[in-house]
Amino acid sequence: MAIAGALALAVAFAGVKGWVTRPLGMVSAGLFVVCLLLVAVIGWQRHRHTLVDREIAARGQMIVMIAARLKTQDDEELEAMAARGGPAGEAARLVLEGRAERARRPPRGGPPDPLTR
Repeated sequence: MAIAGALALAVAFAGVKGWVTRPLGMVSAGLFVVCLLLVAVIGWQRHRHTLVDREIAARGQMIVMIAARLKTQDDEELEAMAARGGPAGEAARLVLEGRAERARRPPRGGPPDPLTR
């Protein structure tokens, strides 16, 4: 897009100098403006998308940090936090899910399950 805009600007300049016909220079100037606007719109959208990605990553990191602090809480408190919602509730829900997953796993060093051979 930038190359097309630069080429259009060069042809528009050539139209002003009289090296190419004036109508071709005017069309090139219009094309340059269109390229400039498209670059601005695409850049603005990309910037917004980058900010959203950063916010999502920061939220995930915050939830992990909260979950690390909540691992010492008992299940009743965690269930109450999960019911309230928000980032702390999501972290509490993750801690509860982790505890439930660990409770389902067989203990390490125990006898192997004959059904999983």
